[in-house]
Amino acid sequence: MTSIHTYHSYVSKYFSQDLIKEELETINTAIGRNEFDEENLEIRVNRTTKEISTRYQIEEGEKNEIVIRLPSSYPLAEVEIVGSSRVGVNQERWNKWLLMCKIACKVQVI
Repeated sequence: MTSIHTYHSYVSKYFSQDLIKEELETINTAIGRNEFDEENLEIRVNRTTKEISTRYQIEEGEKNEIVIRLPSSYPLAEVEIVGSSRVGVNQERWNKWLLMCKIACKVQVI
């Protein structure tokens, strides 16, 4: 009987890195084409850490930021959504936004 760890290791070794690279490149291409045309929105891709960070500028020096981290065994393991900076939004609403982001990322993988 093969363990789930074996599957994760195999996928991580032979498929995940290419899939992660492709996903990050898709985001970079969309950024280059100005597909995220919002004045106060900034999206950055970090290939080294396998993260996509989104920052929405509220006012000068105040921003909401969410980071999406792709795990090494992506797409078998779920992406991690981290709210690193919250301004002008109560904690309950912020948690709902983070959950909606996680659900949206999960739907894309399926």
